[in-house]
Amino acid sequence: MLAVADGRPETLSLKQVIEYHVDFQFEVATRKYQNLLRKEMERREVQEGLIKACDVIDLIIEILRGSKTQKQVKECLIMGVTDGIRFKSKSSERMAAQLCFYGTPGNGDSGDASAETDRTGSGSTLKRS
Repeated sequence: MLAVADGRPETLSLKQVIEYHVDFQFEVATRKYQNLLRKEMERREVQEGLIKACDVIDLIIEILRGSKTQKQVKECLIMGVTDGIRFKSKSSERMAAQLCFYGTPGNGDSGDASAETDRTGSGSTLKRS
């Protein structure tokens, strides 16, 4: 049977045609599920950020009210920089300095394998490759 295999026409037996087809279907399924996994990991990151924000919503409101510019708010929430922001108390300022809504460098889409414990603390892990 004449077919295109690896970008060039070849005469293939039935067994070879089936092997190429199975390999192709495997590649398609792998790409599909890797894409779905990537989207779910991005969605999970957003949800975890929202959960973290809900836990400290009063502090975030205080940062928003005490800041003069959006740049100050962004620097405080991402890096914990509290310069130029008015706080009601020193404890609020210390808590704001500890905020970090930005992920660690190895936590992005760099493809690094990382194990993370789920929010319930049950010890189950999710490995990402």
